[in-house]
Amino acid sequence: MSHGKLSLTLFCLALLFGLASQSFAQNHTNNWYFGTNAGINFNGALPIATNNGQQAAFEGGSSYSDHNGNLLFYSDGLTIWNRNHVPMANGTGILGGLSSTTSVMITRHPGFCNRYFVFTVEDQTSTNRTFRYSIVDMSLNSGLGGVMAGNKNILIASNCAEKIAIVPHANGVDQWVISHFLSSQAFIAYRLTPAGLNLTPVVSAVGTNTGPSCMIGFLKPNHAGTRLVYAAMFCSIIQMFDFNSATGAVSNPQTILNNMNGIYGIEFSPDDAILYLSKGFGGCALYQVNASNVALTFLVSMVSGDYVYGGLQLGPNGRVYMARNGQSFLSVINNPNVWGPGCGFVSNGFTLSPGTSSGFGICSFPPTQVTQFFPGGYGFSIQDTCFAANTQFASIGVTEYDSIRWTFGDPVTTVLNTDTGTTASHVFSSTGTFQVTMVVFGCDPDTVVLPLTILPCVLPQGIQLHGATMGDGAYLSWVADGNAIASFDIERSVGTEPFGRIGSVTAAQGASGSFSYTDIYAPPSSALRYRVLLHTFDGRRQYSNTISLGVGAAALPEAQIYPNPQVAGEPIWIKLDISQTEIVYFEIVDIMGRTIVETSTMVDGSDARLLIDPALGLTSGTYMVKLRISSGVQLLRLMVR
Repeated sequence: MSHGKLSLTLFCLALLFGLASQSFAQNHTNNWYFGTNAGINFNGALPIATNNGQQAAFEGGSSYSDHNGNLLFYSDGLTIWNRNHVPMANGTGILGGLSSTTSVMITRHPGFCNRYFVFTVEDQTSTNRTFRYSIVDMSLNSGLGGVMAGNKNILIASNCAEKIAIVPHANGVDQWVISHFLSSQAFIAYRLTPAGLNLTPVVSAVGTNTGPSCMIGFLKPNHAGTRLVYAAMFCSIIQMFDFNSATGAVSNPQTILNNMNGIYGIEFSPDDAILYLSKGFGGCALYQVNASNVALTFLVSMVSGDYVYGGLQLGPNGRVYMARNGQSFLSVINNPNVWGPGCGFVSNGFTLSPGTSSGFGICSFPPTQVTQFFPGGYGFSIQDTCFAANTQFASIGVTEYDSIRWTFGDPVTTVLNTDTGTTASHVFSSTGTFQVTMVVFGCDPDTVVLPLTILPCVLPQGIQLHGATMGDGAYLSWVADGNAIASFDIERSVGTEPFGRIGSVTAAQGASGSFSYTDIYAPPSSALRYRVLLHTFDGRRQYSNTISLGVGAAALPEAQIYPNPQVAGEPIWIKLDISQTEIVYFEIVDIMGRTIVETSTMVDGSDARLLIDPALGLTSGTYMVKLRISSGVQLLRLMVR
């Protein structure tokens, strides 16, 4: 079994160490129904084929299970069946499509444990090709559920492709529900909040203009919610985009496989490093694509014929399953995080129950419903683990809850041994190892326990941090005394996010004195927090106090690169629409995220042009140019041919 991994990093004043927590499913996707009465149950050590499903669909379907893996309901986009495989009350006449790629997708209503949004989109045979939602309330009919009166087939938009994708909002509560208009470049992203679905979309006109027949093929995000991949099967379109989960904006189209015709299925590996694409027409094939460099591809498998290879879906066991139209089996990618033949593709990898068969499509889920990186999807971080320090705890992945209770395993502190809330703190009574417990009460109750070692750290003298805003940046200053100072790490937090290192300052041969740091990349925010971590040559560490600053956003001047595209080896000019003379900081980053150059220069406001040295030797490709001036940051896209 292959699982992604995520480290919980614990910051200690005397020692930096980590705890690895293996990837576990939330169990919401443990029951699949697809094809002709086919199904899979993932609740046991091994998946089991089932035959009790009522669905008989050529393409899409979806289901939802509770946090223990018990089926709640499922749908093919036309009917919603309850856990007894009987049509749910008011659950017939749903306006999806029997032959729609993603005919239906289900997600829980944020803030409601028993309510679920069932999103549907019609297929190519329909007239209006509508995108709609219905709301299921599982508290109805003695827990068997029903579609709420007045909340059935609510129109969201018309003239939409057979595509639905769901991505969590950056705030950890809301969700983005995304589709695409036909005869258009426009992605449409609707924000689902506890108040309901906002029917005014964020529209992103980006990528290839799709024709009126470009209905078929998946739209799928990666598990981090930072990318979207779009396939139009018969229109020779397969592109990857960046997705901003804070704004709902789609940007930066990248063409994959030279826009090969016939691409249908899409799935990311659990670690998001590899993109899998299935070709279902004009000869069938399965490809791997490097998600960081889409020019790197690998042909996993190829067979002749049409509609042989179908939809792709990651299972809660970490394997990727591929539909095999009309067959009594699915193909399986057993090691999807592995590039090349080691991915473990098996053509007849999972046998379906007798009398059932796969269709061309497969059961579809929002990626974050399939795999999370903590038991139940929850975890917590720990900071400051020296004796006598105020150790800080912060929940991770907890979005819908009634309450959170912490127990620190330190009973001699009596009433102080517990705390409540998404964050908590505790001063431990002694050194040693303690079992810290976080219990989440709510829609998905769970308990997370981690061992914590409190160390007998020896602290140097205190550091008092001061700060002020400077333009749209932040200026930090402090005084540190001692004869063994090696360096300082500068850490920043935005809003409720954990602190992260943004820079460092080196002390001159361990000398005491005054130190400063300017954060020129401070994001516009009224809730920035800073602190400094001192390192001594003998391995001791100490945090300063934490300060809060607000940095406002300013209007940014217009910037333009020319020529663009640029011929490799020729000069590149950047024109800035500014009137004053000032320092410009600039950075060039390649498609792999590597910094090619990072420097600064003075420009004259009367002729604000910046020359990028052709001696840099930029090769053919796409680059990002980041400009930093007093009023903010500009990001420009540079094409080199």
